[in-house]
Amino acid sequence: MVAAEVRKLSERTRDSTKEISRMVKGLQQEMAGLASIIGNNVKEAEEATKEAEASLTNLAEISELVRRSTDEMGSVAAGNEEMAATIDDVAARVGKLSQSARGMAENVEASTTSEEIGLATMEVHRLLARYKLGTFSEQVRGWAMECADEVRALMERAIDNGKLTLDQLLEWKYQEINGPAIQRVSRLFNVRNVPQEGFKPPKYSTSWDHLLDVQLRSVLDSYLAKDRRLNNACVPDLNGYNFTHLTKYCRDWTGDPRIDSVNNRAKWITDYPVVLRAARVGLNGWDRVPKRATRVQFLSARLDPDQKLPPNCFLIQTQARDTGDTVCDLAVPLFVKGRRYGAVRLGFRVQ
Repeated sequence: MVAAEVRKLSERTRDSTKEISRMVKGLQQEMAGLASIIGNNVKEAEEATKEAEASLTNLAEISELVRRSTDEMGSVAAGNEEMAATIDDVAARVGKLSQSARGMAENVEASTTSEEIGLATMEVHRLLARYKLGTFSEQVRGWAMECADEVRALMERAIDNGKLTLDQLLEWKYQEINGPAIQRVSRLFNVRNVPQEGFKPPKYSTSWDHLLDVQLRSVLDSYLAKDRRLNNACVPDLNGYNFTHLTKYCRDWTGDPRIDSVNNRAKWITDYPVVLRAARVGLNGWDRVPKRATRVQFLSARLDPDQKLPPNCFLIQTQARDTGDTVCDLAVPLFVKGRRYGAVRLGFRVQ
């Protein structure tokens, strides 16, 4: 009789665990829907508020399932209590999202609200990542880690073959591209419409970027091709410098800023907070360091860029891009020969 009762408890716990997983997956989908308030109108913000409140209801149900399962089966108590604590934390974050949506509905300044929502969704993703639920964001994270391995191998081979040194790779010195140097980037796109004074917005080069930009572009293209929901892949250094980019962002230069700012993003330094937070993923206090910093400046701010990070370190942010779409941006750190270069970023559309 005891064995039969234990078996029943085990079956109920298994069923509860499946139900928890299903509901948390649903919550993640709701988070993606909630992200759509960024850059959208007041009516959509009001709808997002309702979604957030519905999420809180689902969270309460999930938490109750977890605790019920814990009561029934002591052997899984510790794990379930941890999940319950995570869910409570996520519930608080969702509450903040709901408040942000109300703020937008009440005409709070959109730029401030978007930043708050981005930070809140970043924490929700981080908390839910404790559990493997088979979501698309988990798959993207796996691809980002694979890409980081591939990029690291590419850079380390160049160092091992004597094409450049590790110090060169990490010197973070940029030269604005103009005059005769303009022709040097013709390997990436047609430059016949670029004036001698240079690009607007400006583009930059380093002492070594010409050695790897075509190869790295091929690597990035290969990851973008993995799924139609992916819409971006790049490898910024710690200052947000992308020495190359996807083929779709290396289109011929037209001279029209409205077109070129969207279609040609190689050799750019993009240093606004969302990008720097991703490029410096895992570095607490990253914003104490100047936007365009040297390694010495990192150390002067008592921030070691080469500090060891957890193997599962990552960051997801929700942002409204200047291309007009709302995306999730996932970043993982990139180390070369044990030294921090920057990050690998993959962007995917919010469904």
